[in-house]
Order: sequence, then structure tokens, then C-alpha cells
Amino acid sequence: DQPSAACRQPSKDAATVVVPWDSTYVAPELAAEEARTERMLALARLSGNRTCAIGFDCVPVTTAETADDGMVRAFARMLAVVRHMDSVATISAAAAVEYRGWREMLASVGLHGPDIAAIPLPTEAHVPPAGADQAAHTRFAVGCLPLVLCVGSHEPRKNHLAVLHAADLLWRRGLRFSLVFVGGNAWKSERFRARLAALQGQGRFVESVSAVDDDLLWAAYRVAHVVVFPSINEGFGLPIAEALACGTPVVTSRYGAMAEVAGEGGALLVDPRDDHDLADALGRVLEDRDLHAKLAGEAQRRPCRTWDDYAAEVWQHFVGSHGDRPARHTAGLVTDPR
Repeated sequence: DQPSAACRQPSKDAATVVVPWDSTYVAPELAAEEARTERMLALARLSGNRTCAIGFDCVPVTTAETADDGMVRAFARMLAVVRHMDSVATISAAAAVEYRGWREMLASVGLHGPDIAAIPLPTEAHVPPAGADQAAHTRFAVGCLPLVLCVGSHEPRKNHLAVLHAADLLWRRGLRFSLVFVGGNAWKSERFRARLAALQGQGRFVESVSAVDDDLLWAAYRVAHVVVFPSINEGFGLPIAEALACGTPVVTSRYGAMAEVAGEGGALLVDPRDDHDLADALGRVLEDRDLHAKLAGEAQRRPCRTWDDYAAEVWQHFVGSHGDRPARHTAGLVTDPR
């Protein structure tokens, strides 16, 4: 028997499910939500679409002790999706090394894994409007003291406790400068907050600011004497690229993505697990005017890589010759395959 017209009509409360067909599905960032990850897994395994992702890092696996417990579990679920995808574009060569190391393990379960290519993020600077530099100086600087800027959340991986310790070593030596952290609080940041409060109680010129608009942040990069970014592990290290694009010297870690991003000049590289090495490098940039000028000149001469450059390379890696399919084929960004 044929169903009645009433049976054939969808309920007003029924959800509409849209499944891409003969398309290139791109996940610009892996999802932490379990339900969305399950939908992405079904799409990658069963839909027949070409599926791709941007790979930021494998920190929850390679540096799990610095990650939130929930993120470690969520990232394992994400990798269960990525192993069925066609392509991954990592944001640095260092991140590609991590993803390729993970892919090697897939042979044990009979999978090849995705094609992995390193496509670094852009390094172009935003020019804030007139008056922004003065506003940043008024907001962050202390008189004529040189400003040391540290950008990023306060999770353990960012190593901000080491920055506080290095700064205190220099203050005790008699160096005069102000230190500003720009970034929100994060997991396991209690020790950082306690040490920050203790130094403020001693009258040190240090503060942490959690909310800054883009113009003020870019202006802060421009007026800072030096940007310090001694992270333990990064997929890229965007504050390094942003500071150098503004012509501001950087002190950062000597390995991984951070050394990669800083490799074209403008930075001093340190062992992020050695607070004295960090303090020595920071002190050199603060005290040695010739060194500061040399690093600033190197930063200003670095080649500019734009977001258009990045987008074109990602498109080529993800779509390439697949974009020559018949007209019914589409390629686009989908962030939530419901």
C-alpha cells in the first residue's frame, strides 16, 4: 500500500540533515565536541566525499602533561576521524613532523592515513589606525621604561611562569622595564596567577590583560621593545610572526615551530626549560642597543607571506586537480556537518 499524504509529510519538528555530495569537505579546525566529531567520522568514512583538515599541532599527544585532561581525550577522538581523511595541511613543518609520526602508527591497523603537507601560516602585519600606537603606549608602558610583551594564554605549555622568573632575575639585577601579558587565563594557571600577584605586591611593573581589541594588540607589538614567547611546544607560534612582521625583536624557543618561524632573522633563541638562559637573552636585548637594532633590522627585512598566499596553497593541496570535476562538484568550508 502507498503511504498516505499525511505520512509522507515531514514533521514540523523534524531536523533537516544536509550531507555534502561529491564535494571537498574542509574542517578548518578539529572539533572537540564529541557529537560533532562523530558526524565528521561518518562523513569521512562513508560519504564518498573528499575530506581534509587543517592540522594545528599534536600537543595533546606530544606534550600531554601540559594539556587539559578533557582535551587529551577529545583529541584522540579527533585523530580517529583524521585517519580516514584524504589530506591534512599543517600550519608548520614542525607540526607536519608530529602528524607524520602519528600516521606511521596507522599501519598497525591497516590504514594509510591522510596525505600531509606543511603550509605555514601568514606573516603579514596589520597596520592599526592613527593614534593606536600612542594609545598602546599610554595603556601598557610605564613612563619611558622599555616594554616587554608576552602574548598568549596562561596554560602551562606557554611557559609564562618561566617568563615571570626570568623577569624577576633581571629586576633583581637592577634592570628597569615593564612586563605585560596579553591573554586570557586557562587551565592549570593557578601558579602563574599566584606568582604574578606576588610580584605585583613587591612593586614590580608587571600586569596581565585578558581582553584587548585587534588594533590595540597590533599597536602593542609595535611599541614593545621586545616580545618574549618561550613556549614548550607550538604548532606555529603566531605571536612570533606577528611581532617580527611589526619589526619588533623576539626572544623565543630554539626548537620546533618556534625556531622555524623565527628562522629568517629578528629573534634570539633560548632553551625554554632554562630560566637563566631566558633571562640572559632578554637582558641582552634590553641592555645592548646595537643588538636590538640588529634584530629589529632583520625583522623588518623578513619576507611577507600573506593570507592570500596561504589560502591559495591550501586550496591547491586540498582541491588541486579535483577542482576540475564536472559542474556538480563543489568545494567549500563546512564547520559543522549536521
